[in-house]
Amino acid sequence: MNSSRNHSGTLEAIKRCYDLEYLLLGDLRQFLDDPVTPDTRQGLVVTLDRLLDHLPLQLELVSEEGYMSEVLEEFPNWHRQIEALLGENMSCISRLRELRRRVANELPFSAVGREVSFKLRKWMESLETIREREVQILQNAFALDLGGEA
Repeated sequence: MNSSRNHSGTLEAIKRCYDLEYLLLGDLRQFLDDPVTPDTRQGLVVTLDRLLDHLPLQLELVSEEGYMSEVLEEFPNWHRQIEALLGENMSCISRLRELRRRVANELPFSAVGREVSFKLRKWMESLETIREREVQILQNAFALDLGGEA
């Protein structure tokens, strides 16, 4: 019983992580749509810092029993695509660290602002693609488990 309570608590923490990710990405989009000023730059850095604190924790939570372990238990032959997706998650976090460094350290920001803004938008697209692929894998596994086709 204690194990199911821990599992339930972990699932709730994961849900909160995805909710926070959604909110932080919305904040990031807002900063990228605003004109570049010292205040928006500082807000952007704070948002990036929160994402960089949050995303590794989120990945740790979803990997607590093994990244997508529930899928791998049923479909062990999917290990390559799931390992690749885990690697993409880690690479996405690394790219965000570099972008955050550029936002915080490169002066004058207006000279690199467009490029960094473009790269941050591309980064958000790549994170969205990763999340979509995670959902697709889970949906395929669920459909196959129920006897359907993926």
